[in-house]
Order: sequence, then structure tokens, then C-alpha cells
Amino acid sequence: MIKIRYVFNILTVLSMLFNITGACASGREILPADENLKRPINRDPTEDPTCKLAKLDGYTLKKLQADCQQVESKIEEALRDGDAIDVHGAYDIFKKIETSEPMWQRYAEQEKCIQWFDLQKAEDVVGGHFFSLKLFGYWDWKKNEPSEQIKYRYLSFLLAYGAKFKHPLAQYLLAWVMAKSDDDEGLKKAFNNLTIVLKDKEIAEVRFLVGYHYKKQGNPKKSLKIHQAGEDLYNKLAALKIRDYAHYLSNAPTVKEVVKFAEENNCGPAYQLAASIAADKEDYIKYLNAAANLKFHPSLISLGRYYEEINDLAKARECYKKAGEAGFAKGYLHLVFSYIGRIDILPKESYIEQFCKLTTEEQELLSNNFELAGKLNSPQGWICLYELCIMKYIYSDRLNIAKEESKTDAWNALTFALNLGYPTAFRILIDQYHKSTTEAVVANYNLFPTSFPEFHQQLKDISES
Repeated sequence: MIKIRYVFNILTVLSMLFNITGACASGREILPADENLKRPINRDPTEDPTCKLAKLDGYTLKKLQADCQQVESKIEEALRDGDAIDVHGAYDIFKKIETSEPMWQRYAEQEKCIQWFDLQKAEDVVGGHFFSLKLFGYWDWKKNEPSEQIKYRYLSFLLAYGAKFKHPLAQYLLAWVMAKSDDDEGLKKAFNNLTIVLKDKEIAEVRFLVGYHYKKQGNPKKSLKIHQAGEDLYNKLAALKIRDYAHYLSNAPTVKEVVKFAEENNCGPAYQLAASIAADKEDYIKYLNAAANLKFHPSLISLGRYYEEINDLAKARECYKKAGEAGFAKGYLHLVFSYIGRIDILPKESYIEQFCKLTTEEQELLSNNFELAGKLNSPQGWICLYELCIMKYIYSDRLNIAKEESKTDAWNALTFALNLGYPTAFRILIDQYHKSTTEAVVANYNLFPTSFPEFHQQLKDISES
């Protein structure tokens, strides 16, 4: 069974950490960075007759594993035979499984499924895992994009079910598949096919991602056309942004037009757009505050940057902290950057000089905030923590800290970034630990490097506003 593994062999890793001549060993268990990040031991708690899980509904973990194995087998049949009917059959089998939320949670933890939303049900977490992560063989590593095989119709349905479960990797790959349609008519037909699986709102999210994909590929004209065909908030707002970004394609939106859209739709991201095109600084701040009042947390980052520019660090840090505490990971990152700059960009020699000037409390703040960002599923948070721990390891004598502890913490942080599929984490793993190819790393660790978190965050920012 293909799994995302959170654990590696700590003894193997520690022996390799700064001896990068060989490939990683097969063992994979590590010590988590702290108690809050520990995962349950892989055993069946329902074997214990005193365990409450065994008495919830008469459904044991072993039975759930067996039923989920049927789903997995059906998906494997679909991938092998190219049959869309098998994809629909796998979904039907999955939806017929009736067990409690705590049992789904136990299964999700055992299978290392990622919960992308705080209130996401464990059943949906598992469903997204099944209908998205079976595609390891459908990635072209040389081009760093899905292979041509993934355009097949049955895979579109598989990914559509993954998107239905709100799994961002499935959404990302489905957008890629849709964007590969040969012409407008083909794309229209592809969207019509999605109605078999997805509801209108879910299709709107896919449309948004397809348009976003075209923009990232440098085709704003196609992107604008895709977004303008949507009648939902996601796509109407995206069309406004494209018009501002590529005003040679259409009339650029005015501040008045964007503010009216924001007021009519109670839309925080639209207020942020209005701020970006406002000529007056007072209007700029007013619209950013309006966006923040609608809980559009990226606007707090923009406010913080503005206050940093005018050297009001207290107000800037207040904005960043507020954003982080509201669940926006970049708030914690920018809070750290306001003290010492970008650890993932600055040379370590320069950074250590700045780091040593901080108080002990401020130094601890850096580590804590990077970790808080990571726990909000920010791979950049984990990578920044990794870089900080490596710096502590190198300069441990100067900082008067435990060298081996810093080395262990660095590996733990890198592992969490790997589990989120962060390409930078894979490059570090290959360059510093595992002198091999990306294919070998993926085969050994069952991990999948993608750039989909950016897509996920775009949807999340709008939907939570």
C-alpha cells in the first residue's frame, strides 16, 4: 500500500546526517521534534478488549483496513485497465463503509493521511488520500510535471473524486489535466464530464485552478477566458485580477469597480485588490483593514509590510502575529523575518551575526514561530526551521548549545517538509543526505514532490474570507 510516511530510522539518519556518501537505509523511524508531533504507534488498539474504539460501533480497525483494501484494489484495477467504471466502483465501495469518526481518525493517523483543513472530517481525509496519491507512476520527473498518461479520461474521474474530498493534490493534478485539452470545445466537454462527479461549487473550484494554471504558464489570455466563463465568486474575482495584471487584454478595473464588487460580495480578497490599485495611501490602509475585518488574513501581511517600510516595527509585528494566530502560516514567518530577515535566503555567516545580537527570548521566538508555521501545513515553515537548526549545529560552540540536538531537530523539520511534498525539501534530501535521483528517493520513501500547496492556499484564502 502506498503511504506517506512520517517516520524514518533515527539511528540511520544520525549516522548519515553529515556523511553524505551513501544512499539512505531502509529503516525510517525518527524521534519527532516534540510531543505534540508524535504519531500513534502502528498497532491495532482494538485488539485490546478494554479499548473504547473496539466498542464504538462493533467496527474494528482491522475490518476497516480490509474494507479500505477493497477500495485500493479497485483503484489499482482502474489504473491498470484504464476503466472509468472501476473508478466509480471504488468510490461506491468507499461511501458504503459505515463506521465512526474516531475510527476513521485512527485509520487516517495510521496511514499518515494529511488533514489539510482544521475542520475536515477524517473520512474525507482518508477519501482524498485514496483518490489522489495513487499516481506516483504518472509523473514525468525529467519535466517535473504529470506524464502524458494522466490525460486519460479515467484518471480525470479518479482525480475528480479526490477533488470532491478537497484534497489539494487531486485538485492540482485535475487542473493540469483539464488545461491539457486541445481546444475550447475539448475543455468545455471536459467540464461537462465533471458534472457526473462534482457539484457546481466543486466544478467552480476546478475552473479557478485551471485558469490559475494558464496564468502560471504565461497565458493570461486563456486564463481570463476560463475565469470569465465562471459565475462564481472564485472566478469573477480571478477575472478582475487578470484584467489588472494584463490590462492590455481588457480594460483594467478601476478602484470604484473593485470596491463595488467587494461590497456586494462581502469579499476580503477584492478589498485587497482595491488596495493594490489605489493611488492614495489612506485608501490603501482603509481597504486592507476592510479585508482584514472580513478575515482575509493575507491583508494583514500587506499591512505589516507597509508598517515595516515606514519603520513602525511594533505595528508590523502586531499584524504578523494576528495573522499567525488566526491560522495564516505566513504571519508567523514574517514575524520572524521582521527580526532577522530571510533565513532561507541570507548567507549563514551573515545570519549568525544577526542571530547572536538577539536576546535569548527572541532566539527562542524564531524557532517557535517557524514550528508554528509548519504545524499549519506550511512547508516553508519547516524548511526555515531546518535551516535554523543547521545553523545552530554549525555554530553550536559559539551559541553554547547542544550540537546533536540541533542535528536531530534539523532532520525532523526536513521530514515534515518532505511529507508536505515540498520540492525544496526533496532537493535538500538529495543534495545533503541521499546522493541519488529523485526517482530513487520517491521509491524509497513513498513521497511525492509537487508544487500544489500554492494552489491549495489560493483556494483556502478565498473560501475562508
